[in-house]
Amino acid sequence: MLDKKLISLLKKNKKNISKSKIICIGDIILDHCINGKVERISPEAPVPILMMKNQKYEIGGVGNVAKNIATIGAKPTLFSLSGNDQSSIIIKKLLKNIKDIKNINVHIPNFKTPKKTRFIRDKSHMLRPAAFLDRDGVINKEKGYLYKIDDFEWIDGARESIKYLNDKGYYVFVVTNQSGIAKGLYSEKDVFLLHNYINNELKNINAHIDEFFFSPFHPENTKEYLNLSHLRKPDTGMLDLAATKWSIDKSKSFLIGDKDTDIECAEKFLIRGHLFKNGNLLKFIKLSENL
Repeated sequence: MLDKKLISLLKKNKKNISKSKIICIGDIILDHCINGKVERISPEAPVPILMMKNQKYEIGGVGNVAKNIATIGAKPTLFSLSGNDQSSIIIKKLLKNIKDIKNINVHIPNFKTPKKTRFIRDKSHMLRPAAFLDRDGVINKEKGYLYKIDDFEWIDGARESIKYLNDKGYYVFVVTNQSGIAKGLYSEKDVFLLHNYINNELKNINAHIDEFFFSPFHPENTKEYLNLSHLRKPDTGMLDLAATKWSIDKSKSFLIGDKDTDIECAEKFLIRGHLFKNGNLLKFIKLSENL
């Protein structure tokens, strides 16, 4: 398959590459690519059941390297082995369709071309909505620079909200500004320990937070964590990071916070934002999102 990063690198050095004699030597592989969507997760084992949409064969291994080089106009020479097996026959046909690759083939009757099956899921069927929750004032009661487990106190309905969102198929992320780290009031380790405690508590009701994101930066202390300043709300750094790691359907996602900066962050990220002040969090979520 075409490698966008490799092609970009090759294009930057196109002049030098086009003048050079390029020889590609190595194992050539037949990639059997199956495209489809995940229909369900098998109850017998934690493996996806794929509903196939289409399939095709592509050149893998060193053959794929040669194909990427050929896309920028260079004419690499490919040394490959082939046998009498079906995979070798398919590889030969594929190579004939690539004009800019000179294939020097050594035929060995008993040689078997390696074959790999690649399942390529249709990401549009894997997107899930996300609930981004501020921590202090939304999940737990606001006590000012909270980091001690003994001081942690759940907001009414918070645990039930997370369980409810889990069961509804939402990703649940915590996105929290923790400027107490930059101010030297507590450490990153203290934050990790508290977040681990929160998820352990949630396990008791078969609930979980998929990932915690926190910003240690504070504008009053620019000597430390300046490289992480983009994470601090109202900037969208934490949400952007979540979106790169998880397949999120932004059109169905929302953020709940207790400050105007939370709502501003949601607006910048182009998702719905709800300002929570007090009361039962589960009732608030159901009412706000019409769930």
